[in-house]
Amino acid sequence: MMAGKMSPKVSREIQQRGIALIVVLVLLGLLVGVLVVGFTGDLARQNKKGQQTADSLAKAKEALIGRAASDINRPGSLPCPDIDNDGSAESPVAYGGVCPSYIGRFPWRTLGVPDLRDGSGERLWYALTANFRDHPTGGVLNSDTPGQLNIVGTAPASNVIAIVFAPGPVVGSQVRDGANQNNVTNYLEGGNETGIATNTFVTGQPTDAFNDALLPITSDALFPVVEMRVLREMRNALVVYRSNILHPYFPGANPYTDGTYSCNYLTYQGRLPLNINLGCAALADWGTDLPVWFGTNNWQNVTYYVVSPCQIGVVAIVPPPLTAL
Repeated sequence: MMAGKMSPKVSREIQQRGIALIVVLVLLGLLVGVLVVGFTGDLARQNKKGQQTADSLAKAKEALIGRAASDINRPGSLPCPDIDNDGSAESPVAYGGVCPSYIGRFPWRTLGVPDLRDGSGERLWYALTANFRDHPTGGVLNSDTPGQLNIVGTAPASNVIAIVFAPGPVVGSQVRDGANQNNVTNYLEGGNETGIATNTFVTGQPTDAFNDALLPITSDALFPVVEMRVLREMRNALVVYRSNILHPYFPGANPYTDGTYSCNYLTYQGRLPLNINLGCAALADWGTDLPVWFGTNNWQNVTYYVVSPCQIGVVAIVPPPLTAL
């Protein structure tokens, strides 16, 4: 054999090894591609589920705040939780003025929103501070009324009025069949299933033993919206009062030192008076112009009223008698 020249056999072996190496590299490339695509697909699916959960929680929170602001009889109040999974809030009237439970399903039907679900397909849950229930037995309710719920953990919060929960998929020994669909221990965990007893709930990173997602409604989130509704009611009442030909003036303000909440002819800044004809005797009282819930819930203590001196009056204008034609 001449030096520097391979035999045909050796050349074939090298070619075969080269082809084998290429095949191995191609197979490895395909395997890596499959793994990357699978991982990317799993990540995309997880992101989609997480986004659905976040969207559902946000819609639930928005619906509750809107409901609190628009309540006819007690602005700021919220419906009781749903305890039988029919989408409707339980009526406190049927339970002596209280909610049968202050944790239960989110009452989507009562709030007029779709049947909201988290990324795992589960319906949302909902906890409520007792004195914010939609019933006068809850007591005085205005923007000074604190929420009684607290959240600890990775996203702590205080002065919480209500919480909406996404329960996520089954954890541990939870059973979610028809017989257990209203048992909170089969949906919430990590202390959230018993949180209503202590008014303390828990947030944390998802693990094999915990996957609850919480979205609180604090006083700072709820009351600015409710306050705008209350201010509109105040304005409307003042406009209606002034439009009456018998008293075409705005009433004087109520001094902060006056516990009778009556108007004062010479007071231009203070509280909105609940009683007009006590301090401005020649003027008529509100009648039905000012909603009853305004005084019942002491909104006059958390609002501010300013009137121009040239816009208030003390003498009632009586129209002249009609004369026959």
